[in-house]
Amino acid sequence: MGQPTTAKRSGNPIPAPHKISVAITVNGSETKLEVAPWTTLLDALRDHLDLTGTKKVVITASAAACTVLVDGRRINSCLTLA
Repeated sequence: MGQPTTAKRSGNPIPAPHKISVAITVNGSETKLEVAPWTTLLDALRDHLDLTGTKKVVITASAAACTVLVDGRRINSCLTLA
């Protein structure tokens, strides 16, 4: 991966945070990802693993379109950090 990008505020560069390593097991297959610290489980599944069955369609999680099973429990992946 390349160098983190920077933004400027008041003329001073602000360094982007470094990505973090996350190990995720989906349907029995473990994968390691490098993601930004604020990446949701939903975005990790859709954007990094190309698993588009979980939907990102509402502003709030009340519709449950982002629901996934984690250790046998239903969770809203749009509200859970990877």
